[in-house]
Amino acid sequence: MMDDATYEVNGWLKFVEEDSWENGCDGKGTSFQGSDRFHAPSVSELLEQLQDFVYEGSMEIDPCEGEIGRVDFFRMEGASGEVLTSAEETAWRNGEGKAWYAVYTFYVEKVTREPVDLEKETSNV
Repeated sequence: MMDDATYEVNGWLKFVEEDSWENGCDGKGTSFQGSDRFHAPSVSELLEQLQDFVYEGSMEIDPCEGEIGRVDFFRMEGASGEVLTSAEETAWRNGEGKAWYAVYTFYVEKVTREPVDLEKETSNV
């Protein structure tokens, strides 16, 4: 008997690069990864959890051909790695501060679980 499916994310990737207001990103990015796990009974609830985790930013579903289940969130960050404050954004736009363009990537999986017949599965052990 199959249990209901859940939707899960096991970890995330973050790519960040400095962004100049006048010249765009510098092309010298840095990658990070995290081991946070998320799960929900529906895709929409899972996406809400991911949005809450990233806190702010735009979302793109399946942004790359051939990577089904991928969702990216994009946001601007200050030196601390937190969302750019309005004061930091103003300074950045005036050429008096720095900002970083961050992309958070998650891979969503649909997971179904069912009990294992241990007697059958261990008959050769």
